[in-house]
Amino acid sequence: MMLVLSVVFGIFPLLGVAWIALHGGVTTVDGLFMSLILLSLSGILFLNALLDLRARKQPKTASERSAPGRSSSAAIENRRVQTLQQLPNHKVKMKKAGQRACNEKNEKGKFCGGHLKRWFYTADVIEKDCGDVEKAWGPDTEVYRCEHCQTLYLPNPEDEAVNVAGPGQLSVFGLTVPAKE
Repeated sequence: MMLVLSVVFGIFPLLGVAWIALHGGVTTVDGLFMSLILLSLSGILFLNALLDLRARKQPKTASERSAPGRSSSAAIENRRVQTLQQLPNHKVKMKKAGQRACNEKNEKGKFCGGHLKRWFYTADVIEKDCGDVEKAWGPDTEVYRCEHCQTLYLPNPEDEAVNVAGPGQLSVFGLTVPAKE
């Protein structure tokens, strides 16, 4: 439906440019700018139609065919969360891909939203007394902690190869923009 609408609405500005050209308005400043605006609108709508057509031609992955309402990464994430080792004095969760803020809900049902910061638990005075984390995971495990609610997050295995600048992004033109080195 969007494909048809984009093509139909992309033709109307071209008809407007043709009308301006037939009536000799292209030589005026108003006619020139109106033509440029109409051509830009037409180009945007045709680009939208092209991208929609291109997205329809791409084959779906096997996980999307098997479970249309749920991605396979979400199922893997849920399995990981269920098997996480909970510590007696700490709530432990798995970070989602690219997650930088806490998603723990408080007693009112609102998200905490605190920043997740790398936590060096071997240097923490209070944790030295408790010792839960070091006993469970050893002295050099990568752990993140919410700055507000103190929930612990283990890193997501999908984020291991991502550098600080982030992964490259697929642009709308199909070119891959490399990440900063």
